[in-house]
Amino acid sequence: QDFFFAPTWLTKRAEEWGMAGFEDRVAHAWHSSSAALSGWMKVVTGSGPHAVKQVFLEHLVGKADPAIGNVLSLNP
Repeated sequence: QDFFFAPTWLTKRAEEWGMAGFEDRVAHAWHSSSAALSGWMKVVTGSGPHAVKQVFLEHLVGKADPAIGNVLSLNP
């Protein structure tokens, strides 16, 4: 069984497709899925270590709302 680690996968794909090809594919995937998500998912942004920790702990104990998509940054 292979372990999936997103940064490794992203680096590999960017090397295979070139940065422009990678960005085009990401944009296409985002536009394709964002329309389907807009009807049921609420995007919530947060920043700073406290916000990231809070969301992580909610997921860890099974209290995260599946209808919320968190976009987080460690930068305050």
